[in-house]
Amino acid sequence: MNSQPHPKLPPRRLSDHLGSRDNRIDQLRLAAALAVVLGHSWHITLGRAAQVPLQEWTLMGFHSLAVHVFFFLSGLLVTESARRHQHAPLHYMRKRALRIFPALVANAIIVPLVLVAAGAWTGVGPADIARYALRLVTLVSVQYEHPGAFADSPFNGSINGSVWSLRHEIIVYLLVMAASMAGALANPRRRTIVLLAMIAYIAAGYLVAPIAKGGLLFLIAEGRHVMISFLLGVMAHQFAGRVRLNAGLALPGLILLVGAQLFHSRALAEVAIIGLVCAATLLLAFPRGSTRPLRHDVSYGVYIYSWPIQQLAVWVAAGFGMALAPMALFLACLVPLLGVALLSWLWIERPALALANRRPAADFGQFVSWFTPLRPRSGG
Repeated sequence: MNSQPHPKLPPRRLSDHLGSRDNRIDQLRLAAALAVVLGHSWHITLGRAAQVPLQEWTLMGFHSLAVHVFFFLSGLLVTESARRHQHAPLHYMRKRALRIFPALVANAIIVPLVLVAAGAWTGVGPADIARYALRLVTLVSVQYEHPGAFADSPFNGSINGSVWSLRHEIIVYLLVMAASMAGALANPRRRTIVLLAMIAYIAAGYLVAPIAKGGLLFLIAEGRHVMISFLLGVMAHQFAGRVRLNAGLALPGLILLVGAQLFHSRALAEVAIIGLVCAATLLLAFPRGSTRPLRHDVSYGVYIYSWPIQQLAVWVAAGFGMALAPMALFLACLVPLLGVALLSWLWIERPALALANRRPAADFGQFVSWFTPLRPRSGG
């Protein structure tokens, strides 16, 4: 009995999917945010020196690799947004700012007030709280050293260690806006210059990493890894017509991984692993068949609220004489974290995004109309 051969599936390219909502990007971002929360559970329960599972095998830990999912997708989506707003750069930056800062401002105000009221942050007054909030919102100081916060916890002094990456989000947003205004997203020669500049930034990060103790050098060194995934996202967008969505996307990463073994190069191995993560992200984000986006995009709220909620859970448990294990901490915080993230989305993030699509001139006109006296109708 002869069986009919299966019809060959047509090849797919990334350009076939750009600009469409038929993807799983929201689901991937939520999964990546939860992976970050899970990885941080080891540090928060066991301390700064804790080893996250698979950290040696992945070189940087699965939770750090999850951050690269964010930055790769950001490179892909932000480049598309910059292309659409090439002649309206202020609108582009307005949308980016309203995506990040309203929820971050709320976080900077609410979290320290809750911690002080609960007794988890002691020895501070209103000026200290205001200073913390200002430094967080301006992204001057985003994480670890806050004396008196969670004083007896394994990872003491750290109120929000998750948001370090937001500084680099702002950097890449500005970079893409500048590239768009210079016409580099449409001009091959200018595009090459921008891509080479990003590669130079990454190389500089590796060069200064051994000596970077603070300031600008530390910022460049800290961002060298996420700049790789963002660069790959930008390149995927710019060459979307040539990017085939199949297993061949993993080939460059596998070749680099072999090269890293031959030359005993950790830097090359890091680039290879990040490349493999980005290839997997692309295939998972744009599968065959229809998809359904999430109704509520809670990934950002999960990301920015997870650390203080987990720290508070460890502190409360210690008050009852209990020490939480990493997985127990993750499971105990999952439901309250998703609840807080949902409230952040419904009350802050989604309304802010609605404002992003309105014209500033119309907003100003409406603002002025509120203070304009009612005029009598003519002919009344």
